[in-house]
Amino acid sequence: MKEIIDKKRLSYLESYTMLFELSQQENICFELAEKNSFLLKKDNEESLFFKLPPLFPEPETSEPLRDYMKKVSQTPPPYILYLVQAGAAALGCFEKGEVIEHKTLTKYMVRKKQGKSQLTYLRQKGKSRAGSRIRLKKSLEFFEEINNRLVKWKEYINKADFIFYSCPIRLTNEMFLSKTSLPFERKDKRLKKIPFHVKAPNHKELLHINYLIHSGYLLSKTAGN
Repeated sequence: MKEIIDKKRLSYLESYTMLFELSQQENICFELAEKNSFLLKKDNEESLFFKLPPLFPEPETSEPLRDYMKKVSQTPPPYILYLVQAGAAALGCFEKGEVIEHKTLTKYMVRKKQGKSQLTYLRQKGKSRAGSRIRLKKSLEFFEEINNRLVKWKEYINKADFIFYSCPIRLTNEMFLSKTSLPFERKDKRLKKIPFHVKAPNHKELLHINYLIHSGYLLSKTAGN
């Protein structure tokens, strides 16, 4: 017999309402169960296993639920969302869970056959040959366009509670090495890696990931065959 994890999805508002109602009871605290998942315990007895929406602040272990709910807004806080892969990016600014600014970008920067971005190839093989210069130019332009767009959104970024991102480390390095500086620091505490698989960035995927970061899950374990 093995355990099966059943999940019931809750929207941002449903998650808030459930936790707020529970917070009116006495002696309910958070205990970390696993990554991004928590046990809500009442008087040290297991009560509820819950995966918080990524848009919720992360609670401290043993933090009383009543205190935690004072930090959670009833409507989603403002946030930035950016998805970057080699040659494709989708960016957005969100307020109250709705997109108010968005941009998708594509550039030819992947070598045929090898499937590697030109910048990755240069790091491994050294100087570019003549046939690779176009891809190199497009690669550099790609990160400039991303950063320029984020700079244009500096007003939104300054008031954002979170900056959600999905971007390989090598491409993150290029974003921070770009001539146009990003409007936030590499160690900005608001940066939060998206804990979901991200497909090729486009507007549809941006909205899909936005849907997921609003979702909380009630988890229950059942015995399976």
